[in-house]
Amino acid sequence: MRSHLLAAAVVASLGLVSADAFAAPASTGVSQAQLQQLQAQIAALQAQVQQLQNDSQALQAQSDAQSEVNITQAQALEGAQKTQTSVDKLAKLVNDNKIGGRMFFDLTNIDKTSNGKDTAAKLKAMRTLGVPYTDADIAGAQAAVAGKTEMDAMVAYLQSLGTALKNKR
Repeated sequence: MRSHLLAAAVVASLGLVSADAFAAPASTGVSQAQLQQLQAQIAALQAQVQQLQNDSQALQAQSDAQSEVNITQAQALEGAQKTQTSVDKLAKLVNDNKIGGRMFFDLTNIDKTSNGKDTAAKLKAMRTLGVPYTDADIAGAQAAVAGKTEMDAMVAYLQSLGTALKNKR
């Protein structure tokens, strides 16, 4: 009797039969075949509910994974925008300069003859910056430039540039 009442309550709550069927259960009597059919329907409905719950959990997991991907992409985009901003600032700095594309030579002392007294000190300073001058180069610097003008030095420099360019090709 108890299982009959439980089955009737489940069937009534699901709306599978009208309330009149439960008004007088003793007089109508539910056959064993009808009871098995109702139990099969209940089992099918429970399976559908379980499937819907599983689908809902799968969708929630997929939504969570997509949210993590979106957060990662947003962080990467933010980093790229910061980098692009830095690049734009540097490009503006480079492109907005007022420096022309010409070399400037101070020709006011072009004809003065050098005695070479500071040449050794200048070569030592250049060696500390990485220019490969030897001790012999520094020791013979004063004698090498004695009696030379700045024009001679400029001609030698320009010739060395031409030679370097020719060797590079």
